Amino acid sequence: MTTLDVRQSLSALFFCCAVAGCGPSRPAPHVEPVIDETLAAASVIPPASARACAECHEREYREWLASQHAHANRLVSDDEDAGAFTPDRTVEEGSFTTTMSHPASGVFRFIAAFSNQTPSVHDAEAVIGITPLRQYLVPFPGGRLQTVDVSYDPRSNDWFNAQGSENRQPHEWGFWKNRSMTWNVQCAFCHMTGFEKNYDIDTDAYASTWKAMGISCAQCHGDMTAHMENPGAPVDASVTASSDMIMDNCASCHAR
Repeated sequence: MTTLDVRQSLSALFFCCAVAGCGPSRPAPHVEPVIDETLAAASVIPPASARACAECHEREYREWLASQHAHANRLVSDDEDAGAFTPDRTVEEGSFTTTMSHPASGVFRFIAAFSNQTPSVHDAEAVIGITPLRQYLVPFPGGRLQTVDVSYDPRSNDWFNAQGSENRQPHEWGFWKNRSMTWNVQCAFCHMTGFEKNYDIDTDAYASTWKAMGISCAQCHGDMTAHMENPGAPVDASVTASSDMIMDNCASCHAR
């Protein structure tokens, strides 16, 4: 085989590879979804518990529904997220290149390329935050949702690396695929209602559950079932957040 034949063969191989999907349109790897049907049913905003409160507290309910608390964590959707992923966008920062795309309805894809390694492909299941930024959550083995390091700014319709110029490397704890960016342990408690981490040390895996996505009524006011059954009765103070609980759980975001 001549040198020309080799070059032609390689060119044909590269062309076939591109057509077959080695580029940004390649299918995502087979990663089990973290948010199954049961959890998805508990992720509808507004949740049934909040709608029940609206029967007597309509004004407060409407104010809450328009707040960032209500949408602090939500499922991805075409209505809310297609604009951020269309057309394809690319962010280059340090050693990494990340491409965002929307190849099909309900699919919000990240393709992360590093050095000469095979790019990894991740489809978002949920998103945290509204403004000034949104961070997307992608499934990983062991029931983990990882927070992608590129974030979307809805005000400017632009993507940026939330870690700036730190150029965190894959071997570092702070790299987005590692423990520092695991939503189950780093983000969920502040963004969810009735969140249970459910970490199993023997399997190093999570079976996390929640009562609602976002910060709903019950997260601050507790279980109001007895109150709804008898609205005239005094509210049981044991089910509401104490001053110390409010400081411990809310001040980390609201004391800046």
